[in-house]
Amino acid sequence: MRALPPLAALLLACTSTSAPPAAKDARDAADDLVDAVALDADEVAATDASPDTTARDAPDEAVDASTDAAPDAPVDDAGVRCPTAFRFAPAVGARPPSRVEVTGEWTAWSDPGVAMRAGADGAWTVETPLPPGLHGYKFLVEGTWISDDTARRRKYVGGVENPAVLVDDCRLPRLALASHTVARPAAGAGTLRAEVTFAPGIARDALDPATLRATLRRDGVDRALPAPTLDAVTGRARVDLTALADGKYTVLVEASD
Repeated sequence: MRALPPLAALLLACTSTSAPPAAKDARDAADDLVDAVALDADEVAATDASPDTTARDAPDEAVDASTDAAPDAPVDDAGVRCPTAFRFAPAVGARPPSRVEVTGEWTAWSDPGVAMRAGADGAWTVETPLPPGLHGYKFLVEGTWISDDTARRRKYVGGVENPAVLVDDCRLPRLALASHTVARPAAGAGTLRAEVTFAPGIARDALDPATLRATLRRDGVDRALPAPTLDAVTGRARVDLTALADGKYTVLVEASD
């Protein structure tokens, strides 16, 4: 196990009530190392700890590389580069382009940018290494600057709004929710069963089972839970909670490599 804090955490929120509750907003925790998932008896909603990511149309003007390259660019983290995928799908009925590239802060908005490849479905894709952080970008379609209306994030660079991609630090391990079941067969008898998967960082270090731990939070009070059960075959860790009184709970699952 490394001396650094390669901590992966998963925040689970569940509600045990007599009626289906409204979807609960997932909360941020532990910087960008956390995946937040809101759980209730009817649905599961996944979010991330980013600001408002509602897609909005970006300005049509081209990005001026001489003015947009610097102040808002992500900080290079010791040369770390993490594989990042981009996809451009032409509008339905549009003439298929002959050349598509992606460019952004990491290339100082170079033109031409990183070449993309067309697939059998007509979409253009590429995977390119980027440093961790939030990067503004645009597509170059036959030399014309095009925004990405499907982007979940936006970023202003030099006063210009652009689609953006958030690149996680791929050195760090991550936990992800694989399955969950929430039930309330009777008052004061709520149950939660959740399974989480562990994804190693680029060093491919395995999960250290001794670091698995879970915490139950209710009304601002934390209580340590028995360590999650690790399935050696599937690699999934399981949390089983029973006899939950009616109310709202948060379960934090943590692990390290």
